[in-house]
Amino acid sequence: MNIAYLSDSIIPSAYANAVNVMKMCEAFSNSGHKTTLFARTGNARTQTDYQLYGVQPNFTIVKSWRPKIFTSRCNIKIYLYQLRNKLRRLQTPPDLLYGRDIYSFEALSNLGIPMIYEAHFSPKTPQQIATFRQVFACKNFIRVVIVTDFIKKNLIALFPEIVGKVFVAPSATEMPKFSDTTQVIQNWPGDSQNIQVGYV
Repeated sequence: MNIAYLSDSIIPSAYANAVNVMKMCEAFSNSGHKTTLFARTGNARTQTDYQLYGVQPNFTIVKSWRPKIFTSRCNIKIYLYQLRNKLRRLQTPPDLLYGRDIYSFEALSNLGIPMIYEAHFSPKTPQQIATFRQVFACKNFIRVVIVTDFIKKNLIALFPEIVGKVFVAPSATEMPKFSDTTQVIQNWPGDSQNIQVGYV
């Protein structure tokens, strides 16, 4: 399958959502799917994106610029205009649109490509609710993947028509790769009198 992963994540960046989408695209590719990640251009100068996120370079990354000089809604429209043009220029049209950016789905909903949206929040503003409703009402919308039961409950309350299209898949991570050379830090730097916590 040819999958286009729709994201407004900044690559590279320090945001957790960037790690999530890079790992997801690697997993799709490892499962035998041709995967293209659509993301925002980051400003950081670093090693290659694949090395930075510790993933195999087995998928393509297509980046679009999103300016900061206009209103937020205008910024989104400029990004989505670029996204639509770049998606149309793909050598092989995607069989599936997957991702976590609802506005990208809204912009591409009339292309007739099957869509699976991954929900990480419940819409709150009238504009957000209208956007969700438009995407969920599309004939080519086939499923919503939800990361928590709480978000599932909220979405079904707002959009009861999605009941048969809901799949809950909590966020996860791969097991760390330990080896004989793996170093475990016994004494972390800092105040030895305080409890030291590692958050993973």
